[in-house]
Order: sequence, then C-alpha cells, then structure tokens
Amino acid sequence: MAATKRIKAKLQVAGQILADFADTHHLDEASDIHQALLLLDQAIHDLETVRENLSDQIDGETSLFQTQQPFASIRVVLNGLEQSEGADADYVLPDSTHIQFYRPLKQNETLKVEYTLA
Repeated sequence: MAATKRIKAKLQVAGQILADFADTHHLDEASDIHQALLLLDQAIHDLETVRENLSDQIDGETSLFQTQQPFASIRVVLNGLEQSEGADADYVLPDSTHIQFYRPLKQNETLKVEYTLA
C-alpha cells in the first residue's frame, strides 16, 4: 500500500512538472522534450532520495545506527566525509535499516545518510 501511494505521488509530481514545462516550452521540439525528460529524471531522483541526520543516535558507546525507513542503496557521511562500505572499510550493512561502524562514534561526531527507498 505504501509503495502504491509513493508511485501515485511521483506520478502527480511528474505530471505537474510536465504541465509547468509545457506552459513555457513547445514539446514538439526534440531539445525541449529532452530537457523535460532531464527535469523529470531529477525530480524522480529527488523524490526517491531520503536524507537523515542520525547524529542524535550517537551516544559515545554505540556503533550501530538505524534509519527511519528501509533503503535500497545508501550514502554514509561521517563528519563531512563520505564513508566506504565493506569488511575492510568504514562500515557494514547488517540489514536494510542499519549501519554498523567498526568503532563506537564519539558524541562530538556527525552522521548523515542519504538513501533511496527499498
């Protein structure tokens, strides 16, 4: 049900973008159609991307952090630096809502994530 609502919302936004674009462009020209498609691609990407600040979960003792929603792909930024996933890297993903660092994060650190919904 939630996926259906998300798809309907995306279609409504896409329709509005095309309607607004058509007000100022002639969609019978190839360059305008290409530009409209680029706008739609960016809008859909923005709709599918969730940004969260997980810094409030940092207590100086934990190394496991949770997102509000399941993710399909994720970008993890610690103290302004993008982190790498993997056994020999910065963190691992135990499941689609958790990020496990190899050390507890300090209370003065910041943790932000950007992800696409699963």
